[in-house]
Amino acid sequence: MSYSVSEFKQNLNKIVDDSDILELSPFTFDLIDCIYVDICCESDEDLSKITIEGYQNEIKNSIDIFNPELKIDIEVLEKLLKEIDYFLEYAI
Repeated sequence: MSYSVSEFKQNLNKIVDDSDILELSPFTFDLIDCIYVDICCESDEDLSKITIEGYQNEIKNSIDIFNPELKIDIEVLEKLLKEIDYFLEYAI
């Protein structure tokens, strides 16, 4: 199964764009902003597996410790995690 870096970035951009209209906690908003800058804005050649894995771990840890009442935040982070997991499994 083929999954390109550009498809990955497009999917992340869609999640980021969709989250702009949601009321997210400052932490989630900042994390999404960092992902956008570090992954979506990078050229394909500069995209680092270590960076992506770092965000994968940060999102997993955040979901584990988040207050369950922050359902929207958790849903957005789960979408990001799903996309990152898929990318790491099939593209790298």
